[in-house]
Amino acid sequence: MENEKAIDHLLVKVHLKNIGEKHHLGATEAESHYEEMETAFQSGVKKGFLSGSAKSPQLTAQGEIIARDLVRRYRLAERLLSDVLGVDESVLGREACGMEHALSPGVADAICTLLGHPPVCPHGKPIDPGPCCRGAWSRVPQVVVSILEAEPGSKNKIVFVRSSASSNIDRLSDMGIVPGAEIVLKRLRPVPTIELGETLLAIEEDLAKQIYVRRRGA
Repeated sequence: MENEKAIDHLLVKVHLKNIGEKHHLGATEAESHYEEMETAFQSGVKKGFLSGSAKSPQLTAQGEIIARDLVRRYRLAERLLSDVLGVDESVLGREACGMEHALSPGVADAICTLLGHPPVCPHGKPIDPGPCCRGAWSRVPQVVVSILEAEPGSKNKIVFVRSSASSNIDRLSDMGIVPGAEIVLKRLRPVPTIELGETLLAIEEDLAKQIYVRRRGA
């Protein structure tokens, strides 16, 4: 394990432990490389990312920023590999971990834009918004869009539902509108109407726009 990756893994490990989340692959691997983590801790202290001791490391403010960015890159990589490339779940974590260390901030934002600024990873963990999510960032055409932006009459696979309200997610789930389901936008007016199997569903616009699908042909 290269030292830079070891530092990254240690930063992520501490961050996820602090917020009570399960470690992703890189942070989990850090558990089994104690001697390298000891070296990584010392390097992290010198860089100003860590404080405390090797047995009880703490993130500095700078270390926290880097750790959160690493987690964002990892989860965006998971989405790209899963939603666009169809990578199998059995190798998803390892492949995403490899990409996490290689993605520059600009490439990470390009992926985020490409995927329609997903709020969660394939496992439901939150993805922190980046600069691309907070501004008009349109240099990259999106392959994941709201169903209201899909081509009428085309069949589209649901990737995620963007909503912070669990009641909205529950309402859509009760209709069968869940990730992986295939739906067709039949019409937008007078009310968005979606075909799911042999059922036509009329869904108010504010709710329908929260359904994100992979654009046809993408």
